[in-house]
Amino acid sequence: MTYNKNYQADSIRISHKQVGEHGYLFLHFNYGYLGSRWDVEHGIYIEHYRPFLCSTGVPLQQKYWTKHGLSEDFRKDHGSRRYAEILGRLETQKKKVFKAYETLTAELGKKPSPEQLRDHLSGKAEKASSRMPLAQYIDTLAASKKVRDQRTKLKYKTLATYIRALEASREENAEFQSMCEGGRGVVTVSGFSLKDWNDLQLFVQESATEIPRTFKKAKSARLFTFDGEGFYSEATLHKLQSNLLAVLRRAKKDPALGAQIDLDTLEKISAQSTRKVSLNPEEIGTVLERGFTCPLAHLVNARKLMILQLFSGVRVSDLSKILDNPIREVRGRRTTFKAIYLFTKKTGEAICLPLLQPMLDVLLSNERPHMIAVTNLNLYYKEVARDIGLTRIIHRVERKANAVRVDHQDELHSVFRSHDCRRSFFGLLTGYLFVSRLLATQVTGHRLSRAQGEDEGYFNLSPEHKAESLLAQIYLAEENLPFDVVPKDFVRQWESSKSQGRRIQSGLGWLR
Repeated sequence: MTYNKNYQADSIRISHKQVGEHGYLFLHFNYGYLGSRWDVEHGIYIEHYRPFLCSTGVPLQQKYWTKHGLSEDFRKDHGSRRYAEILGRLETQKKKVFKAYETLTAELGKKPSPEQLRDHLSGKAEKASSRMPLAQYIDTLAASKKVRDQRTKLKYKTLATYIRALEASREENAEFQSMCEGGRGVVTVSGFSLKDWNDLQLFVQESATEIPRTFKKAKSARLFTFDGEGFYSEATLHKLQSNLLAVLRRAKKDPALGAQIDLDTLEKISAQSTRKVSLNPEEIGTVLERGFTCPLAHLVNARKLMILQLFSGVRVSDLSKILDNPIREVRGRRTTFKAIYLFTKKTGEAICLPLLQPMLDVLLSNERPHMIAVTNLNLYYKEVARDIGLTRIIHRVERKANAVRVDHQDELHSVFRSHDCRRSFFGLLTGYLFVSRLLATQVTGHRLSRAQGEDEGYFNLSPEHKAESLLAQIYLAEENLPFDVVPKDFVRQWESSKSQGRRIQSGLGWLR
């Protein structure tokens, strides 16, 4: 696109605006930039088209400006030289704006924002300061060619949104102000400190678990909704911290910024160990067999749901599908077995989930379990674990930023969560039953990276064949468990198919 003063599609026009007692000429560049505006009334961001608008610095009375431009009256009153000087000045500023637009579009690969255009014209973009707001620096980094991966760009934009929400919460929310450690102003690149890091951690935890209390009326937290348990907010926090460290490392290496950031202290925080719980076979056997001291209805129902998770490895979001979807008779290569078809909510994978014997006992019983609210599920699981006596000590060491080590020793029932059922299932398969890790994740719908064993051969199998292979591998190592897992009808068919295969082989040998 080349500059043309009569250009219509992305027009650059001049308008007159009265500022107090004086009138000025303003430059409008309508180039179709789609931006976001915070709607206070509805608490959401609304997309709308934003023009570039700036003052030309040319003072002019209203009577000398018409819809066609500078009037002939101005020439009569001030002379032709002054008239031509103003027109030339306006035309020069139009060209500068258009040149800045073309330069930034080539650098960014998309249309620049009005703020980026304004910074480029004023020279601020070339004189980046360490006092730049951190959220603005992250947005600039995400929009530049320094970050080419689209997923990384999206992560950085999300991080900038969190930083702005943190700033707003420290400014407007009195209850959050009483809990946080940092100040009340904008977080800058060089000013980012350990207190800001701790406030970000507090903000994520509070917005994930205490929205009804801490952020009931805060506009800053309305964008953030966490479905599920606190474990997911913990995982979100670790991702944000990882992305933030990557941004700060870039900022520290940028010679134009000259930012002095204490990364050594901040990186120590990310070294803290997280609690990971996995039941061993004896504890899973206790869940199956141990009776309640007080068999309340909600505990009986919760234990059945726990068994379904322990022997399927599904996420909480897919647990209800096991209860709602029908049980089907599935034909594999050598046997028939019972399974449930479902699409996983998180990854959208279509899987054929084979039903192990404990799951069949629950689903085919006269009193099938019913799904309960996710917020109550973890509480009930803890009650079940405490009642049946899961008291193994879970040990964890946390490394603080000031090099202090904090030792945590908790009983298993006090820290057990629904996601630990999924972890226990994978531990049972891969640790005790010697099932291929790739096969276990494929059957349960876990999304795999490209590096995770593409040559193991399971990518060529149908979901039904993967489910049959999983049952077969469990059966071959079932003696390592104190309870039965594989359904008896599958065992009978599998043994029959093996003996039939031997007879066929012996017959072929006779033919030779």
